[in-house]
Amino acid sequence: MAKARRPLDPALEALVRKRLEEDEIVLDWIELPSGEVLVRLIRNALHQICASSTKKFGRGAGHGRSLQFVLRDGEWMFQGVGGWVS
Repeated sequence: MAKARRPLDPALEALVRKRLEEDEIVLDWIELPSGEVLVRLIRNALHQICASSTKKFGRGAGHGRSLQFVLRDGEWMFQGVGGWVS
């Protein structure tokens, strides 16, 4: 059985919500060994279109933006924006 992922820190989740564009949703997120957190975003409409591919080939089909954050002195700081494709 896969290990359940813990939820995003509420303060970090609030920062992500502030940066969401229209129709974007959080696809997933990962904590890097450096302590940075990378959050993958996808347009909800695209996510719905890619649902059949995701079921067949695994989670995360599509493309979108990514947001990177780091925790410094107890406060989440925005690091930058990127993109992803799978």
